[in-house]
Amino acid sequence: ILRKLMEKRLPPEIINAKKKGFNMPTAYWLRHDLKDLMLDILSEERIKKDGLFNYAVIKRMMAEHIDGKKDNRKNLWALIAFHLWKDNWLS
Repeated sequence: ILRKLMEKRLPPEIINAKKKGFNMPTAYWLRHDLKDLMLDILSEERIKKDGLFNYAVIKRMMAEHIDGKKDNRKNLWALIAFHLWKDNWLS
């Protein structure tokens, strides 16, 4: 409906463009706004206490991501979500 309403006001390349999804700026957040949260949730003490993951690997992923050497947002976000879930439901 919106495309039809705007077809006389917008160029065809906009009207006929495919839909685009909205991505959260997770990579940025993990380097800035959520950095302290990430470092807390994925701290050496907490990871080793749980005994589920190799802290050295997580530490490397966090360092690479914070330094901008590699985008590890998906793995880091999954680890954060898992630990928040675990702390809420299994502790």
